[in-house]
Amino acid sequence: MSRDAHKSIVAGLIFSGIQSRWIRPRWDPKLHLAHPPSPADVEEMWDRYPEAAGCLIVSPTPYGTCADIAAIAKICHARGKPLIVDEAWGAHLPFHDDLPTWAMNAGADIYVVSVHEMGAGFEQGSVHHLQGDRVDPAHLSACADLLMTTSPNAILYSAIDGWRRQMVQHGSELLGNALALARTLHADIDALPGIHVLEDELLAVESSHDLDRMQILMDLSGPGISGYQAADWLRENCRIDMGLSDHRRIMATLSMADDVAASRLMDALGALIGAAPTIAPAAPVDLPAPHELELETVVLPWDAFFGPAEDIPTRDAIGRVAAEQITPYPPGIPAIVPGERTRLAYTGTTAQKGCVRTLRLLTGTATEIRPNRTHPRLLTKAPDVPDCTATWEQTRTAEMNPSPRNCARRTATGMTGPDPGTGVGWRHQDACGGRRLTSKALRMFVFPPAAIGCRRRSDTGTYAGHEGLERNLGNRA
Repeated sequence: MSRDAHKSIVAGLIFSGIQSRWIRPRWDPKLHLAHPPSPADVEEMWDRYPEAAGCLIVSPTPYGTCADIAAIAKICHARGKPLIVDEAWGAHLPFHDDLPTWAMNAGADIYVVSVHEMGAGFEQGSVHHLQGDRVDPAHLSACADLLMTTSPNAILYSAIDGWRRQMVQHGSELLGNALALARTLHADIDALPGIHVLEDELLAVESSHDLDRMQILMDLSGPGISGYQAADWLRENCRIDMGLSDHRRIMATLSMADDVAASRLMDALGALIGAAPTIAPAAPVDLPAPHELELETVVLPWDAFFGPAEDIPTRDAIGRVAAEQITPYPPGIPAIVPGERTRLAYTGTTAQKGCVRTLRLLTGTATEIRPNRTHPRLLTKAPDVPDCTATWEQTRTAEMNPSPRNCARRTATGMTGPDPGTGVGWRHQDACGGRRLTSKALRMFVFPPAAIGCRRRSDTGTYAGHEGLERNLGNRA
């Protein structure tokens, strides 16, 4: 999983209990931004962790740079593993040939797109796409159902469908006009004194594979102001919002709806250059070296987030294990993920700037933290196993035993041991292997056999574990 993943993906790690193996983005020490992982980076991680269930990358990045999805997909598929792409900023990509290749055409198995970002949907209007047979569609649908509201907003759905129809009918023309406008703006902005539009630097060797040119990234080193100052000034004085800003850059995000706004942008940038001498010099930003940005994961995000924690002043947090995620927005990428050990590069800077005064940290050391859950079962398909029966009895025990693999096609819950407070769990008598292990119910919830994927046998009164939960959501006893 790419370490530049959005905070929502980290939330999924927290709630699922999955162990992530981070693919480090290619940090650019000159530009101080992250390029997407290369196919070689992904290949190396598969060699190190061949047991991983799949691969997840982000493309395009918030800066508009794109990964070589086709090559990465081939690497994953050669191992029989699925590729998931967070293509939140790529809703428009399928509808014009001059845009980077969209994930489906490049061979991704699943990709998620936010229609409200580069499309024309309302906020929260997102879609996930699936192709191929590496991921069980019925189970994926069941997982999505767990997270969806039971009171859906029809306006969101109609906006998504209306935008889809518009793109099918007129997308090529609309986006062609937008790309022509983007090319003109690239040249005109780059001609302004002190402003440089980044393009070739983003596509150099060891950088990104492709670039969405509807994202215009501007370097402001010439005027001597930071991107944060520029974005604030443009909002306050010109009523123009930038798509992104950082310590030295601003980014203008174009859409198919921009026309007159382009002249407003040029006028505003000209005014910004004229006002730059009156803006206080930007405070120096001491950015860490790329290797200092890599934090060690010492505890599962689940265990860190739900474990015993305390709030500690940031200046005293160095070397401690984070129990929360620290996420600047935009772009919404966590600087610190629960379970990572903090370092001076992060905590020293945030304490000095006063950005984060306290951090929620695990109590004790990483070696003293006792995991309270094993890995849950994975999305990928498992081979068939012989049918078998299982009997269940409620039991009290204080032990934290591993989760039974069950005689089902997949482990149905991935939980361990009894509830640590009550000692109540379900003891599993596996008729196939004779194992007697305890399967923990999540917190105070105790799941009856039918709720975790076993169907009742009317003839014997026992439960057959041959079918997984995803096959039996409608057959609860």
